[in-house]
Amino acid sequence: LWEPPELPPGPAADAVAFARGVVPCHMDMQSLNILRRVDGDGEGPVHLIDFEYAGYNRRAVDLANTFCECCDMNNLRPDYAREYPETAARTRFLSDYLAVADPDRRWQPSRNGGPLHDGDDDPAYGDAFLCALTEDVERHTLVSHVAWAAWALCKCGDDKNGVEDFDYVKYARIRMEGYEWASGRLRAGRN
Repeated sequence: LWEPPELPPGPAADAVAFARGVVPCHMDMQSLNILRRVDGDGEGPVHLIDFEYAGYNRRAVDLANTFCECCDMNNLRPDYAREYPETAARTRFLSDYLAVADPDRRWQPSRNGGPLHDGDDDPAYGDAFLCALTEDVERHTLVSHVAWAAWALCKCGDDKNGVEDFDYVKYARIRMEGYEWASGRLRAGRN
């Protein structure tokens, strides 16, 4: 997982390098940490809160964790098969992410129906890049689940954590269930 696969130069190698770049990460992008002030027209700015676990990490780990947090982690009732974003939703998210995170590449909608392409390259390049990025982020869901399971186990019995009614053991268990679910999908070649 941690060593990029040996890939020939091209969009897949570029995507893996991009995904595994170490960047500032939030690492807890769950629904309770995203606030939106709604103006009169129903629109408004989005604000992120709770930077307790923010730091430098691989971009793919933070993105993978964001997808994992789409499952009902807040209530300790995730239904991974039903709630984890479908490939098309993850691809759309990553396409939008690229437009902001890598604006120098001038990502544009693809002329051949694909999600995007680099304005300086063949549209097939952007499609292959996005496909490889989606796959590499998917592999990093395993890291997200193991890291949060370890975090929860470390919090068990910590009288200073201030959240006595949170079931850390159950949270660790559901994150390891998420690991099993995600690893099964990866072994089966589904992403």
